[in-house]
Amino acid sequence: MSFFTLSIVLLSSCFALWRIGRRTRFFIHTFQLFGYNGAPFSAWLSSHFRDAVFRWSHLIGAIILTLGWAFELPVWLLFGLWAIAFGSSKRYRRDKPKKGLVWTARAIRLVSITGLLFLIIGVVAFSLVLAGSHGLAFLAAFWLIDLGSPIVLLFASILAVPIEKNIQEGFKSEARKHIARRPDLKI
Repeated sequence: MSFFTLSIVLLSSCFALWRIGRRTRFFIHTFQLFGYNGAPFSAWLSSHFRDAVFRWSHLIGAIILTLGWAFELPVWLLFGLWAIAFGSSKRYRRDKPKKGLVWTARAIRLVSITGLLFLIIGVVAFSLVLAGSHGLAFLAAFWLIDLGSPIVLLFASILAVPIEKNIQEGFKSEARKHIARRPDLKI
C-alpha cells in the first residue's frame, strides 16, 4: 500500500470514527432524556428515522460500497469518497437541548458496553481485511456501526440490565442497613 493510499485510508477512518462518536453521543443523550427507557426511545427512533437514524450519507455510503464491489474501485478512491460522504456530523450538533448530556456512571457504563460492541464489529471487519478481503469489508463495518449505532445502543442497554439491577439492589440493601440501625424510625 502506497503512502498516498495509506494516508487516505487513515484520514477517512478518522472521519468515520469521529462521526460514529458524535452520532453515538447524540443517541446516548437522547436515550438519557428518555430515562434510559427503551420503549419511548424506540418510538422516537421510529418517528425520527429519516431525520436522525438514516441519513443521506448512509444512502451514499451504500452506493459507494455497491460501486466498489461492482467495479472493484481502488482502495484510495473508495476511502476518499467515504471521507467526503461521512465527513459531516452537523445533524448531531444542531439541536440545542434544554438539558445537556450528563455523564453519569450509568451513561459511562452504557457507552462502554456500546463501544465494546463496536470494537467487536470493527475487529471482525479488520480481520477480514487482513485475510485478504478488499477494503470494502472495513468500510462496510464503518457503515454498519454508523447506521446501527442506535440499535447497538439499545442492545447494550439490554446487556446492562443485570448490572443495573445489581447496582439498584446494592442501594436498596444499603438503605435497609441504615433503617435497621435506626429502630426509633417508624416505617
